[in-house]
Amino acid sequence: MGMFLPTVILASLLVSTQTWAEQPTRTFEQTLSLQGVQTLAIGVHVGSIKILPTASDELQFTLQVDERDGWFTEAVNNANLLIEKSDGVLSISLAEDSYQEKWVLYLPKQITLDLDVGVGAADIADLAQSAEINVGVGDVAVSLPIATFQQVKGVSGVGDIDIETPDNSASEERHLVGNESHWQGTNTDGYSLSVEVGVGSAEIELRSGQS
Repeated sequence: MGMFLPTVILASLLVSTQTWAEQPTRTFEQTLSLQGVQTLAIGVHVGSIKILPTASDELQFTLQVDERDGWFTEAVNNANLLIEKSDGVLSISLAEDSYQEKWVLYLPKQITLDLDVGVGAADIADLAQSAEINVGVGDVAVSLPIATFQQVKGVSGVGDIDIETPDNSASEERHLVGNESHWQGTNTDGYSLSVEVGVGSAEIELRSGQS
């Protein structure tokens, strides 16, 4: 009896590991024309998104969809991708909010961005156009060239907003549980960035040079 118990435990561990490793995943890969599009609106329910610049005139992205942990899970085969175009705005999101999402997106430099993340993280490198970023709960990291922007504003309900510039010219106003940060540049024709986080933090880096 003493030798049987460890064998049962080991078998149980092996089954659990195998079940975890075979967690279903579904991947969407898209390349879309942006003819007539000025703004890209992306909605992420729960998960992460990484946005990189591209010199292409087309939008390319990969979306990995996984089941979320919990008693009630929706099969990934039931996931539906919504793509809508109206009045110069291309909107993309999952129809359902019951999955874990992982996005990697290549954004053409001429397109403005409207990003909405419910719960998760956003990482945006070398932002080259105006953008509005809203995160309910989570973290944001953005880098952009200081020369081509006119203003940057960040607001956090609960958490920190950090705007880094080469000359430390950003201003900050702290509140009891959150803060606001603002930077104003001299390029009157420059772009603007607005970041709002409900609960979480944002790190915004304005770099010297062009993107």
